[in-house]
Amino acid sequence: MAELEAVIEKRLIDQLCSGESQWTYRPDIRTEEQLWNNFKYILEQNNKAKLNDTPLSDSEFAKVKNDLSHASFYDAGKWLVGENGKVYVHVQRGNETLHLLVMNNEHIAGGTSVYEVINQYQAFATGEENDNRDRRFDVTLLINGIPMIHIELKNKEHSYMDAYRQIKKYIAEGKFHGMFSNVQMFVVSNAVDTKYFSAARDTELNKKFITGWIDKENLPVCDYIDFAEAVLKIPEAHEMVTKYTVLDNDKKKLLILRPYQIHAIEAMRAASRRGESGFIWHTTGSGKTMTSYKATRNLLMDIPSIEKTIFLIDRKDLDLQTKMAFQSYADNDTIDVDDTDYVDTLIKKLTDGNRQMIVTTRQKMQTMVNTLNDIRTSDKKITGTQGIGVLMANSLMFQRFPNHNGYDDPQFSSFYGQTLPLLKRGIPVELVHMENTPFKETFKGLHILVMSYSNMKPMKPEYHNYLADWVKKGGILIYCGEDIDPYQTVLEWWNTEGNEYKAPSEHLFEKMNLSRNPGEGTYRYGKGTVIVMREDPKHFVLKAGNDQKYFETIASAYQKKQGIEIETKNSFIVERGPYTIAAVMDESVSKEPLTLSGLYIDLFDKDLPVLTSKQIQPGEQGYLYDLNKVSGKIKAKVLCGASRIYDEKVSKQSYSFVAKSPINTTNVSRVLLPRKPEKIRVNGKEEQPEWDESSKTLLLSFENDPAGVNVSIEW
Repeated sequence: MAELEAVIEKRLIDQLCSGESQWTYRPDIRTEEQLWNNFKYILEQNNKAKLNDTPLSDSEFAKVKNDLSHASFYDAGKWLVGENGKVYVHVQRGNETLHLLVMNNEHIAGGTSVYEVINQYQAFATGEENDNRDRRFDVTLLINGIPMIHIELKNKEHSYMDAYRQIKKYIAEGKFHGMFSNVQMFVVSNAVDTKYFSAARDTELNKKFITGWIDKENLPVCDYIDFAEAVLKIPEAHEMVTKYTVLDNDKKKLLILRPYQIHAIEAMRAASRRGESGFIWHTTGSGKTMTSYKATRNLLMDIPSIEKTIFLIDRKDLDLQTKMAFQSYADNDTIDVDDTDYVDTLIKKLTDGNRQMIVTTRQKMQTMVNTLNDIRTSDKKITGTQGIGVLMANSLMFQRFPNHNGYDDPQFSSFYGQTLPLLKRGIPVELVHMENTPFKETFKGLHILVMSYSNMKPMKPEYHNYLADWVKKGGILIYCGEDIDPYQTVLEWWNTEGNEYKAPSEHLFEKMNLSRNPGEGTYRYGKGTVIVMREDPKHFVLKAGNDQKYFETIASAYQKKQGIEIETKNSFIVERGPYTIAAVMDESVSKEPLTLSGLYIDLFDKDLPVLTSKQIQPGEQGYLYDLNKVSGKIKAKVLCGASRIYDEKVSKQSYSFVAKSPINTTNVSRVLLPRKPEKIRVNGKEEQPEWDESSKTLLLSFENDPAGVNVSIEW
């Protein structure tokens, strides 16, 4: 016989309030009046000095009650964020405004925080539409008298989903009004299966966001007693509804982190206190942006000595996307999120003295470091025909399988089938992210876009609007695919909610005034062109020589649009200030080496030789310092070397500096000078290093020292 729900309820309350627990069971709070009276008592106790020991009058408390009654759980969440973690109500008493502290989210498990458990709360019918029945709530957890976590229980004969549906019905009936409009988290359980989810309107609740708990060893915690021990004790319960909730301003929704996100953030916090480093491994679609936001936010808030937390993104195209998400989360938070559009902006924000979170890319950070070391950047692009892109989406990471229902995509072949035939011919490929198509900058300079749904799917139909609009304005879209992979038939937007498309491409073609399933060929749409190739791109690379038709299709389309032919070659070169980076490919259009002529320092050679010609063979790369691009205004400078340079001093006839680098390493440096030196001293000892007259550089070598090596040169 299944255990009675009343017994399950009692066992849960006993667990919450037993041992060293900070929860206090309050069987005397069962009605709305008792709930308000309890809150009033706690509020007055925490604000005795401000109230001058004078209780709140009826009119004053009526104002407080109104402030605590919210139109939505999201609105309550905005209020509960508080001001620097402190939540207030404001009462006018005579000519004075009293700012009464309701809750201090920094006082978790101590200070002014009061933790209470109530059960069988009577939610009486209000007589309003849909609210004509009295209800009894199972268990509710109060923080400073405010309902913050609500729990509905069933016995083992029922699914936890019955408790979920019960909560949804209660919300629809308007039972979570007044004080209960502040609930931030729901818990449902049938004793053996326990889940949690964030509070939302009944029309916004989605069962796919119901989450079970897992422990740090990735083991599920299903039993309701074990769940209470892991999640609902103090400080964990208080942290769940403060530190691990996020308010998404764009969607106007309250979000609660999943357990693996919470464990990751806690591990980061613990490591930071020990002065250790580490990493969090996240897959696409598992909430890494939210984890990153909360991790950087919590470090900034938890450790007073931290002035900046920097969220470094490794892909430039994610910069805007992540910044917008962070700013949406931070809109109702107690911190500022700043983005960095330019390197000099990043430098200023790092040194402005403000306490804030900065979102920037690794590229900007590296450029900043290089700028600080007087290394110039360049707008020059990689050599080759520009304006050809391949579309990719986040779903590329979901659709992974060696073989499924007889269909395979070995070693990411569909992606490489679109990119390698171009790269191997020396054509730089621009990766265009579908999630960035709403931004106009995504299509800037793009002439041809190749795409396929054989290895990814569009997560939103709106992306097709932006693609179609780009084509209509003159873009060339080349679609490669048979649309036969098993993921075409998964239940998604294109075949649910009234849509009856057999594949998402049918929706895209329809947007461009084509038939849903056009045959192979070329079609016009507005000023642009759609080219359909009915072959999955994996075949372009799985069969030798099978990429010729694909390449010729792109080359022909480019020639017609731009009036010039695509340049084919076996190499790539990119210049960044005085730096030249080159790569020569094997299995390309030629087996010829690339020869660069000029005056270079070979940075890939530990001896930093000066060359007038550099030959790079297929399958090799070159990294060179172009001495012809050194400004004539520079009199003396360390151009390159295995140390950081400090305390540089240049006069008419001398140059000195301090070089610092790890011990037990040898430093080799090239030093630019106006003429051959007469005297060189390293830590006071005279040296006779090699001089190169053609480049006016000195090859200097010595043992490194982290404390610094003093070098002085006279000419």
